[in-house]
Amino acid sequence: MAATTRRRRSPGEGSITFDKTKGKWIGRVLVDGQYRKVVRATKVDAQSALRSLMADAEGGRVTDGNLTIKTAVARYRDRTLAGKDIAPSTREATEWALRHIEQHLGSRRLKSLVVDDVEKALDKLAAGSTNLSRESLSKIRGTLGRVIDDAIRRGDAFRNVARLAVLPHAAARTAERRSLTPDEFRTMLSACEGERLGALFVTMLGTGMRPGEAAGLRWSAVDLKAKTLAIRSARRRSAKGAIEIVEGLKTRQSRRTLGLPGFVVDALTAHLSTQRAERLAAPRWADPDLAFTTTVGSAVAQPSMRMALAAIAEKAGLGPLSPNELRHSAASVMVDAGEPLDHVAQRLGHRDTRMLEQTYRHAVRPSIDHGVAAMERLVRG
Repeated sequence: MAATTRRRRSPGEGSITFDKTKGKWIGRVLVDGQYRKVVRATKVDAQSALRSLMADAEGGRVTDGNLTIKTAVARYRDRTLAGKDIAPSTREATEWALRHIEQHLGSRRLKSLVVDDVEKALDKLAAGSTNLSRESLSKIRGTLGRVIDDAIRRGDAFRNVARLAVLPHAAARTAERRSLTPDEFRTMLSACEGERLGALFVTMLGTGMRPGEAAGLRWSAVDLKAKTLAIRSARRRSAKGAIEIVEGLKTRQSRRTLGLPGFVVDALTAHLSTQRAERLAAPRWADPDLAFTTTVGSAVAQPSMRMALAAIAEKAGLGPLSPNELRHSAASVMVDAGEPLDHVAQRLGHRDTRMLEQTYRHAVRPSIDHGVAAMERLVRG
């Protein structure tokens, strides 16, 4: 009797065997030169899981079951994040989030990651010694979502469980930013008169510029006769920690031209005259085109801006006030004066009104003068 030969299975064909040591049924299928397997308690379950695996293989949907979150993070960092043109501060914040993800989820396999895993990690970060705020947890969840999006794009995941995870309800909320009332707004404008950096803060109140945009403003972008300024540059800190003025702004909407209320024009005119005198008296001046500078003509650092503003606000009896709260105040008084939200969003350099309200409204009529009349009415009473 001729001996029977065991037929070699072709790629895509599966097999099921019983593992006596584990007491489990194991199904295997060869995909792209690599065996993928399923392990189940019963033969029926193993057959069902193997059929699903083979169907996924045929449709090109089989993922690397051994890919961990740590590996996915490393690939996202090296292949995707490294190529993004973002500010060093944004890159630093992203790296901070990635480190938390690696620490709390790094060993988990991406294929088996579920919503509950993500939520348990967020719970741990919200408690104990870390005690992260709700805003910080949201950044970590969003960063994990981008890592998984990158894996989905590569075919290594089919569902983004990070975007389904709910933040811990007990997580501390970040304190809401303060906004000056109309009376406090006028008090702050008066308090800035005669202060070396007073015109900087008046300009921020009258335009709603971001602190970095105001600190990076150039005189060549200001037209005092036309009562406009163009936002084309901004201050930021380089990867090595040095302060620099860059032309690349946060978003396309950030590049904008703004009409100026009369009180801003007056403040800038007086400041220009004072700065010219400073330049003549100084032994050297770093950047003659920079509108707001140190006593040697270099860009004003964020800590220096904060201290100068805090001193003026405290002297005026307004209590603690941050540069970002000047921008918040500018938006608030414009909205309070009846300025349409899409106009305010354009003035602030936002893409839409989601930062001002929950419902999106499309801006259909751009204008550089949005908010000017409201500012004039506010100051003139």
